[in-house]
This record gives sequence, structure tokens and C-alpha cells, in this order.
Amino acid sequence: MPRPLTPAQTRAANATGLTGDSKCVKLMCITATVFPNATTQYELSSTGSSSLGWIAMGFGAQMANSPMVIVWPNSDGSVTLSQRMAPAEVMPTVVASPPRLASLDVGLSSFASSNSKPSFIYTIPSVVATSSQAVIWAFGGTPPDNASPSATLQQHLDSGTFTLDLTQPLAASSSSSASGASVPTSSPTAAPAKGGAEGRQLGSAIYGVLGALGAGLLWL
Repeated sequence: MPRPLTPAQTRAANATGLTGDSKCVKLMCITATVFPNATTQYELSSTGSSSLGWIAMGFGAQMANSPMVIVWPNSDGSVTLSQRMAPAEVMPTVVASPPRLASLDVGLSSFASSNSKPSFIYTIPSVVATSSQAVIWAFGGTPPDNASPSATLQQHLDSGTFTLDLTQPLAASSSSSASGASVPTSSPTAAPAKGGAEGRQLGSAIYGVLGALGAGLLWL
């Protein structure tokens, strides 16, 4: 039986033919919605168990060369989405022109300072859907000290792996209108929290799962 929609999927699904999956661990959840227009929407959300500094997911079962998306809110109300890659368990570096460009959807994300369970939604071009998409996840409790996509990240509080079934049909249990996919941009910048002209989308996808930090701290 198809699972009920998560909030992110509910916002997207008065349409038919959507597939995806959602899984949670103690500190965070990842929700995937595959759209017919060859894009996939991911929601990275905090469970509220710990204060969020940054949140991340990677596409792969191991650290080396696994594409990863890392997102964090900034003190000025903006949000940064960063794309990087690491060849091994080392600090990943920003990829200026990633093969799959992620686009943050500020309007659907929820990250106000009063929100104890912030969530960040981004869209990325789809790959062939599989019933066992390997995912690496990580959750950090200390925010980076600046909004640059190349900012240093403090070691995560927790990390791990699981798989998502991207072929699983989604049951459209809401009449909410479907939202269009975000249009990727090419410059890795911080996106403001407000809508309208200030709510511009941001693209910067990240490669690799978090590697070693500074004094030999291993990420994943």
C-alpha cells in the first residue's frame, strides 16, 4: 500500500504518476518526490531533536565521489546550498559546474529562527528511478561562520546511510495544487528567506559525503 504523503509531497501532489519515498532517522528526515518532468524534489528536514547547524544528503553508499547537497541557514535570514566533492575521507571542495545542478526552493522551505523543525526543499534533475537509491545523510549542530558555499563545516552530530525507493507510487491524499519545479541557477550563493524578488533560487549542489575536518575529524 502506498505511504501517506509527507508535507512536501502533499504540496506537490494533486498530480498523478508521482513516485518517491521518505525516511527518518533520529535527527533528520529525507523526502523524495519524482516528477514526470525529469526532476526530483528533495526535502531535508530536522526532527527537532537537536538544534540544526547544517543538514546534508549524498547520492551514494560511501563517501568517496558521492554527490552531496548541504544546506544551512544563516544569521541574516538567508540560506546557503553548497555542492562539493571529495575523493576520499577529506574535506570536500565546492564543484563550480556540477553535472546535476540543485536549486533551492525558498518558497517551500521553512527555516525561520522560531522554527524548531526547519526544512529545506531543493530540486535536482532526475536520474533513472530505482527501488534502492543509496543515500548518505549527515546532520551538524554548529552553523558555518559565514554564508559562503565553501565555508568550513564543523563535524556532524550524526551521520549514516539508508536507501530510498524512488519507484514507489505516492498516494495523493491532498487537493493542494502541484508546485512547479525550481529553475536551477549556476552561481553558488546564499538565498534570502523572503519571497518575491528577494526569494531568488540558488543553485549549488555538493559532491562527496563530508570528509575529515581540520585536525583529522572524520565526517562520514
